[in-house]
Amino acid sequence: MHLLAKITRMVWTAISEWRQKRKLRRMLTRVGEIRYLERGIGADRATTERLLVALGARKSTTEEWTLSRH
Repeated sequence: MHLLAKITRMVWTAISEWRQKRKLRRMLTRVGEIRYLERGIGADRATTERLLVALGARKSTTEEWTLSRH
């Protein structure tokens, strides 16, 4: 049963992060300031920055993020 609990937690974490990334992508079209992004997805700064990097976003200034144009 312990293994099932771990797998369930991993699945829910993956779903939660997917939702946060989707919301971050939408938010970046309007505002890129990190404190608003953190609040918007309900995560701490480290998690927010990790998800932004995973999306391919770049830091334009100390507090601003933008999506990279490839």
